[in-house]
Amino acid sequence: MNGSKPDIQQPRGCAVKKTLVFWLVVMCATALFLGVAAVASAEEPPQQEVETQAWQVRTIDTPVTGVVPSFVSASGGILAWTGAKPGGYSNMYVFDLVTGVNTTIKTGLPGKYYNPSADGPWVVYQGGRAGAYDDIYYCDIGNGTVTQVTYNNPTVGDTNDWNPRIDAGRIVWEKDMTGSAAKPGIYLYRIDMGTIECIMEGDEYRDPDISGDYVVCTKAEETGLTTEIILYSLVTKEIRSIADSTKANEDPRIDGELVVWSSHDAYDDSTPNLLHTYQVHLYDIPGDTATQLTNDVAGNSKPSVKEGLIAWMTKVPSGIVVYEAEQECNYQLPARGDTAGAPEVDGSGVAWVGTKGLYYALPASEATLFPDVPAEHPYIGAIESIADQGIIEGYKNGNFGPSNPITRQQFAKMIVLTMAVNDPGRYTATTSDTFEFTDSSSIERVQGELYPYHYVAKAALTGLTVGYTDGKFRPFSNISRQQVITMIVRAGSQVLQPPPASYRGQLSYANAEHGQRIRLAEYNGLLSGIAGPVSPDNLAGWDTTKNATRGEVAQMLFNLLGKLCVPE
Repeated sequence: MNGSKPDIQQPRGCAVKKTLVFWLVVMCATALFLGVAAVASAEEPPQQEVETQAWQVRTIDTPVTGVVPSFVSASGGILAWTGAKPGGYSNMYVFDLVTGVNTTIKTGLPGKYYNPSADGPWVVYQGGRAGAYDDIYYCDIGNGTVTQVTYNNPTVGDTNDWNPRIDAGRIVWEKDMTGSAAKPGIYLYRIDMGTIECIMEGDEYRDPDISGDYVVCTKAEETGLTTEIILYSLVTKEIRSIADSTKANEDPRIDGELVVWSSHDAYDDSTPNLLHTYQVHLYDIPGDTATQLTNDVAGNSKPSVKEGLIAWMTKVPSGIVVYEAEQECNYQLPARGDTAGAPEVDGSGVAWVGTKGLYYALPASEATLFPDVPAEHPYIGAIESIADQGIIEGYKNGNFGPSNPITRQQFAKMIVLTMAVNDPGRYTATTSDTFEFTDSSSIERVQGELYPYHYVAKAALTGLTVGYTDGKFRPFSNISRQQVITMIVRAGSQVLQPPPASYRGQLSYANAEHGQRIRLAEYNGLLSGIAGPVSPDNLAGWDTTKNATRGEVAQMLFNLLGKLCVPE
């Protein structure tokens, strides 16, 4: 089909199977050598070598019209992100990578809410109403409840709370105070107890992160031009410097026994361009050793670490580099023509923002056939099998669009291709197939080429569709679930068994035109695997009058082939 719709190929034979996706195995550069040495080591680190890895990058167009993504945090299949709006305001959102559903966090009064950190069921962020100072909030993703942690009081110099991070229900952040009652420093809040304590007092401590029993942060020198990286034990209260103040060390992040940060030379008038000094470092806590991971002029900064995977952004060119600690390899992720923002690793992949949208990348070993149909998607088996047989393919951007609706002419083509897998002699569409509805002139066609018109004609000639009572087909109308069900019941009529009189499933059969076909489809398993609103593989509450989605159609066609074909 033309435009942005998928180009669907001819079938390749009767087989009900799930595609096994094999990606290119990219070998690590043999010359890559990482200097595993203490911070004090005077040995020059090697030149950075970066492979272009065949990672699967999912591009998510900005889910909310009129906003520009500015921050993102990833955890457990969700992206918590900030959308900047005109007028200097910003909101917090949560995007579900599996369902494709974007939800707005209810932040209250309009203002600036931003800088999220996600972990498990929670997202913590900072912000406040317009004209106010920043406080710390956290949201329970499950029920949408928002809790305010801090309450600034400018009258006593308590102004801003910044840079929150969360791990296992514990939140750390930095407090900025200037008044007589000042107690600036790094603070800790425990969600289960509702308690707040200052764990490191002093305005020199900034930008904390937490993992397990450790907190990391920066500590500024008196000049304010250089900083240390501090490691603090919540158990022993010990403060340890793991990067001295000869550099401006920034953006520390910790996961388990690994700490990462970036550094650069202190600014002065004689060296206005310091991009070549921006480097990323990795510190191993048990071994008390630090490694410089970069040595180039890219401007490396904003690192993130999770489960041995490290990512950071580069400025020249704008992009994301991923480092796999176990393999000791660097990979450059494609920037897709956008300006890359700070990345975050969630253990499985890497998320980042650009001005055009959100991005999420998976390594080749974890990739699926379509980047927007992850392994946890309820329809992944059906989608990959149907795509493998050429019945439904993805869009030109590589996505499948499992939540997108389908037009009637698109579905006519899909079901004809499905039936041709089982009976090519009867159902293979040709340019000789013609059937005129009163609105057939609007159906796409090109003389001498196989086009949607011929698939619609084949569907009508074989009794798969009958159109409307007014003689129209309405090719560009979205097809409903009950219309899809009626067509697949017609298609499988020769192999379907009538349900006993006592049979009652979970759906409504009240519709005079489609009700009994819905009952027949449910009894014969043609709706198996359909995810209802309550839970996967549960049809309760599934409204058959709503538009069918591409994922649901793939599942129903997969089920139909299971009735028609003998698996290989």
